[in-house]
Amino acid sequence: MIIEYISFNDFLADASIKYNKLSQEDKSIRYGQVYFNLLNESRPDIAEKLRGSVLDPFHRNEVKTEVHAFVEYLW
Repeated sequence: MIIEYISFNDFLADASIKYNKLSQEDKSIRYGQVYFNLLNESRPDIAEKLRGSVLDPFHRNEVKTEVHAFVEYLW
């Protein structure tokens, strides 16, 4: 199922909301994991460009500014 967002900012807001909710249930969840998975659901074309790259946020607790800039540019 592809989630459609009007803007990159809507995507960021949803990623934060989902992370806050999920992290309350599971303390081992990472923000980068939620960010990447949500990106993969909404914009798989962009997620695929990140996958396995030095910018890939999946295994990180935070998402770097460079990742946000890259995703926003491709949005």
